[in-house]
Amino acid sequence: MRFVAVKSLQPGMVVARDILGPTPAAILKRGIKLTQNYIDFLERKGYMGVYISDRFSQDVDIQELVDQQLVREGLEAVQKRNVGEILSVATGIVADISKEENISVDLFDLRSYDDYTYHHSVNVGVYCASVGKKLGLSEEELVYLATAAICHDLGKSRVPDTIIKKAGRLSDKEYEEIKKHSQYSFDILHEDPSIPPLVLQAVIMHHENEDGSGYPFGKLGEEIPLFAKIIHVMDVYDALTSKRPYKEPFAPADAIEYINNNKGILFDKKVVAAMSEVIPAYPPGIDVTLSNGKDALVLAHTFHAMRPKVKLMEDKKIVDLSIDPAYKDVEIVASDIMPQDYAEEVERLNEERNQVRNQKYTVMIVDDERLARLVTREALWGKGYRIVEMSNGDDAVEYIRDNRSPDLILMDIQMPGMDGIRTTRKIRELDEDLPIIFLTGTADVDTVMQCKSVDAVDYILKPANPTYLRSRVEYAFFKIEEAKIRNRVLNEAVDANPID
Repeated sequence: MRFVAVKSLQPGMVVARDILGPTPAAILKRGIKLTQNYIDFLERKGYMGVYISDRFSQDVDIQELVDQQLVREGLEAVQKRNVGEILSVATGIVADISKEENISVDLFDLRSYDDYTYHHSVNVGVYCASVGKKLGLSEEELVYLATAAICHDLGKSRVPDTIIKKAGRLSDKEYEEIKKHSQYSFDILHEDPSIPPLVLQAVIMHHENEDGSGYPFGKLGEEIPLFAKIIHVMDVYDALTSKRPYKEPFAPADAIEYINNNKGILFDKKVVAAMSEVIPAYPPGIDVTLSNGKDALVLAHTFHAMRPKVKLMEDKKIVDLSIDPAYKDVEIVASDIMPQDYAEEVERLNEERNQVRNQKYTVMIVDDERLARLVTREALWGKGYRIVEMSNGDDAVEYIRDNRSPDLILMDIQMPGMDGIRTTRKIRELDEDLPIIFLTGTADVDTVMQCKSVDAVDYILKPANPTYLRSRVEYAFFKIEEAKIRNRVLNEAVDANPID
């Protein structure tokens, strides 16, 4: 099956997965052929799209973690604010997830404006249980975590709808009112003596930020319980990727990027890392456009979150973007779930990143071979970079410890003593976000996995063609600046419509 955005639906397409409404009953069942009336209804109600069946997408591998009947029960339990039933649903969610060795939340959610609150609560429960399992929590802990996650927004029932559904920026007074929902949720749960303190703690503190800027208590990182940290990340992710009457959704890749750019500030780093392993940036079944102009369908995600396995529309060729050397420079630039008005933000992004050419950067070259350092320096000559050379990993680590970090490191992997991978791990202790490109004589799977394990932004085969090396370094700086600009755009959007 494949996900097709409402704007691209056509009469005659066959529904591949039930579409649930505000009540547990399905609005459209699997196997129904879409009519124009159905399509108009889905668009009017704010559904983002539909999973449909066709020949082209029959080899899409989608993991359905949680039984849909359980989701229906969860929606009903949240709607009734029945804590006992919510606990039962949480237990079922954990049982389903515990069966899977490799967790991947593949399905893109189908919901309308009307049932956002109920679906959001159940979604966050599934996301949190998945992340919690990745973090090694016991089944009992996962049940408590999922319960807290499903219940985290129960208190919104006490906040006026005029505030919950307001289009545009909230006033200070309205924002202060909506911030009370975590206390309200706590109050509702506190009435039930069977709810353990772990759940109550997580619910009331799920908007605390790592830097102490959250609410209601302004707690700092270590003072915030793990359950609350997990709910915070997944609450924001689901809110960002949801379509609301007052905002278009962010694509999963952009939401993940926003969260990653705020780790250590708003979000816990370990929780974000676990989220990145279980939530694909490009869910299977999504139509995408590549930077070479080709359209493709995502088949499955890979070890590289932003580079999935895809099937080209043109010739049905299957390409693994994470390892195919012919597609090393090809990226996903658009998807069928990217909102139409996002084009203005993309255009702004392109205009601003053209200014990157005028930036001056410091590049560190770390290589034990003097000739190799000379060749690399010569390749970058005339580009305006400030070059710092190091002949071994120890000196590179000491330089970064004693001085300001460079903007980018070109790191040889095969060095005597402390090799490039170990050197990078030491550097990560000092500056975890410093971009590093590896220079390597081999590009086998083991080497690629080593590069991934330390979050390398790229790897280049030695001896590198000077033109290619320059282009990869320039491209790395484009991506660095792009991330900064995109994060600013996302922050502006979040500021305009605060999450909760």
